[in-house]
Amino acid sequence: MIQSLNIDKTLVLLCTAYLTLSLTFLHTTEAQASEEDFDKNVETLYGCLCACAGYPVTPCNQSAECNQAFKLSAERMERFLNLNATEIAYLWGLEIEAQKAKRLRRWWYYTPPVIRQECRELTEQKRSDLFYAINYLKKNTSNPNVYLLLAKLHRGLYVDRHAHGGSNFLGWHRAYLYYYEMALRRVRSSVALCYWDSTIDYRLGRNEWVFTNAFSDLLFGNADGEVINGAFTNWTLPSPNEGFLLQRNMRLGVSQPMDPAAVSLIIHSLQLLNHSSITKGGSGHLTITNSQGRTRPVILEAEHDNVHVWVGAIMSYIDLAPLDPVFFFHHCYVDYVWERFRQKMKVQGKDPTTDYPSLGTESHAKDYPMIAFNWYRNIDGYSDFFTDYIYKYDEPPTCTGYFATCQNSPFMECNSENECVAKKRSQLVPPIPPSISRTFGFSDTVLVSLGTEGEDAAVSPSLTVTGRSFSANSNSD
Repeated sequence: MIQSLNIDKTLVLLCTAYLTLSLTFLHTTEAQASEEDFDKNVETLYGCLCACAGYPVTPCNQSAECNQAFKLSAERMERFLNLNATEIAYLWGLEIEAQKAKRLRRWWYYTPPVIRQECRELTEQKRSDLFYAINYLKKNTSNPNVYLLLAKLHRGLYVDRHAHGGSNFLGWHRAYLYYYEMALRRVRSSVALCYWDSTIDYRLGRNEWVFTNAFSDLLFGNADGEVINGAFTNWTLPSPNEGFLLQRNMRLGVSQPMDPAAVSLIIHSLQLLNHSSITKGGSGHLTITNSQGRTRPVILEAEHDNVHVWVGAIMSYIDLAPLDPVFFFHHCYVDYVWERFRQKMKVQGKDPTTDYPSLGTESHAKDYPMIAFNWYRNIDGYSDFFTDYIYKYDEPPTCTGYFATCQNSPFMECNSENECVAKKRSQLVPPIPPSISRTFGFSDTVLVSLGTEGEDAAVSPSLTVTGRSFSANSNSD
């Protein structure tokens, strides 16, 4: 969307450079502001970034009010996210670019939303372009490294409490995906994020989940140690884990993919018509029974947690999870499920943009400044803006209608119940040969205990882990 509008990036870079210089000065002035000051600053900051989007027609960062707004925002981002001036200016630059696109769209140039598809439905060209853009962000040596900067936004106790375990989980991650996708489109303007619908892998059966071809040389790469094949081969980890490769630890009997039964209830049940009924800490949850006869409440964030634990290793930890690109594919599917839930609410006469429950810590409150994107309030993550103007979702592959063979994807087939199911790695044509001389990241694993909040997760010896791990539901399959 951004590049396809032929926006003059020189102006964006000029304004961003100006902001970087301003940050260097602002960093040296006055004491840190109070939370009340930050709260009052949201609209001012948004307006000043809008002004920058009109630069040089509108003065960028010239007024005392804007100087103060940028200063308070920078203090917040430095304090809670440990970002430097260059990193902060990059994020502001993304929003300035977004504002330019909004102006052009509103005035004279309409670009339709991009379409997010299931990753296994992408054409080879689309998949190649997307994976190229992701690798470019990770391997480009510019300052800042954009991939690591975006991964950094998901790190730290404050982000954990602000973006997990309450009402802001869905909206914050929607905004996070938006800026990640915008960064990718700076590399390849044609790309859109894809979503990984792991219910397709779930249908393999619990003893076959680890053999899904989603984790193959043709897609995300192996999931049994250091990632040494696939699109993200030999990705290295940042400080304090230099010298280690991206790692996964998918094991039989440890957690699960997204459960189709839970997803179906969230999308279709007319008993679930408000956000409280699918949110941690809420009320009105429905329950499902697993294959061992144990019941659990259907909560979208909890179902999401299971997948983090199932993929394992880096994906198991809140601070580290975005270092694995699978994080974004998984969250894109969670966002798809939420969007289907929102559409159901609308059909039933409910407004999902205002149905914001008071659940979680005080930083989940609807008017609280959104961490990392503090030109928004939390409730802005519930806005229709994203799916009205930025992206829409293609439906998952099916075994009915015109595309009766899972959209002819080589990675899926129809099962006996006429549902799309992932093929196993051994079914790929040509089949992927077994790895030779593979170095397993977990041949000698250690368990890092993080207390009762999170389950133990296997990590490579000497890998430094901070923060809380995701917890799998004890009553999942």
